[in-house]
Amino acid sequence: MFSVIKKGQVFQPTVSGNGKVIAWRDLPEPGVAEIGIQREGEEPTLFTNDDVADQLPILNHDGSVVVWERYAGERNGWWDTVRQTADQAEPETVIKGGWMDTDADVSDDGKTIVADQWMRDGSRSVQIWKEGEGQKKLSPEGVPAGLPEVSGDGNRVFYLRLPPTPRIPNEIWMREADGSEKPVVYETDPEAGAIQKKNFDANQDGSILAWIQKEGVAPAEVWKWDLENGVKQKIDEAPIAAQLDLSGDGSTLVWTTQEPGENGQPVSVLHRKKDGEDEQIVSVEPTGHNTDISVSDDGNTLVWLWKNPKYLHPNEIRKTVFES
Repeated sequence: MFSVIKKGQVFQPTVSGNGKVIAWRDLPEPGVAEIGIQREGEEPTLFTNDDVADQLPILNHDGSVVVWERYAGERNGWWDTVRQTADQAEPETVIKGGWMDTDADVSDDGKTIVADQWMRDGSRSVQIWKEGEGQKKLSPEGVPAGLPEVSGDGNRVFYLRLPPTPRIPNEIWMREADGSEKPVVYETDPEAGAIQKKNFDANQDGSILAWIQKEGVAPAEVWKWDLENGVKQKIDEAPIAAQLDLSGDGSTLVWTTQEPGENGQPVSVLHRKKDGEDEQIVSVEPTGHNTDISVSDDGNTLVWLWKNPKYLHPNEIRKTVFES
């Protein structure tokens, strides 16, 4: 069972680490893109309400810091990463972005933010912002890199090293707090294309990593790796696996797949696997799509978007709370 948090032209929901705050992209009227928010015990409301286009919100552990992409129209349509705390009247720009999505991530305390910076000349790098230090480039000079994830403590950053040509595999790399850098996972199949956003994630201290991989025409595979203990396991496979999210404590993995349904029609399946428990099927949708999944740090609060297959028809932000 689930509850519907908001219905309408809503997109990109995310839940705070403690499961008590939900944010999303809200289109309250044509041509307007704001950030919506609901705090536990309160009604949904607009967190932003201005003439600037906003999208892709993320929250720190307790939801006291909201980070999102803001359209910087004066710079030829670029997007910046902005941050706002409860005691700030206006958001601050923390990472100057580029002409594509910045795909930001934030540490638990909200004081470390990483983002993917795409420039119009095609160059791509990972940027990091720390409170009191400002923005700097994290990835090596001259090495295309993107889609960063920061651990909850802010000490580890995972990102993709991207190939200069499609025939060379992608690699997931990790940057430690001491500045050392090493590849930690696998090289993707060059025939399968790049890993897309929301296809890999790290837990709170960066000791567990989960990802989706696909080799050629073979089924997509969902993997989880305990980096500290060296235990790597395949969790699932399906014709298509689209997104995943890993809880902050590393115990719970949620992911979506597209699988054959009745009469061969594809259905959208939302899965949940908690350590020591059987896999749960949270939702099977023969119409619409389960997407934009987000799980709390303890793995017990799950938020996702049911996307209506008909354009301009209402979507639903759905929430399920599991027993601990």
